[in-house]
Amino acid sequence: MSVQRTSDDDHLSEALAWCSSLPTEIEQQAVLTMRRVFDKWSLFALGVIGKGQPMRFSAVSRALPGIAQKVLTRTLRDLEADDLISRRVYPEAVLRVEYALTPSGRELLQIAAPLFAWHVRRLVSAPRVGPKD
Repeated sequence: MSVQRTSDDDHLSEALAWCSSLPTEIEQQAVLTMRRVFDKWSLFALGVIGKGQPMRFSAVSRALPGIAQKVLTRTLRDLEADDLISRRVYPEAVLRVEYALTPSGRELLQIAAPLFAWHVRRLVSAPRVGPKD
């Protein structure tokens, strides 16, 4: 076993031990947040919003083909409640709302990007499993 592997195993063991020592209330809150973050659309929405300037609802919707307006609204509200995006309302004649990443949202994307890359590498390198013709 290499030195690096032992260090990785130790780090994992420490992280798991720390997680198991959390108070039940904190653990339950964390689980709820993780469920919302890793639902079907949240990371996609964060990725779209995180590409640059603040975005209006319609621009986020166009960038996520296939998402229903109701689902996008709920997703954005949940991301805002978890302090991953900010929502700014401009009181103009026609109300304008823009969404932007918060520092926590940016940090989450920095953590999630390698996970996404890992998954894509596995898909590309692994033989396809499915029905045989």
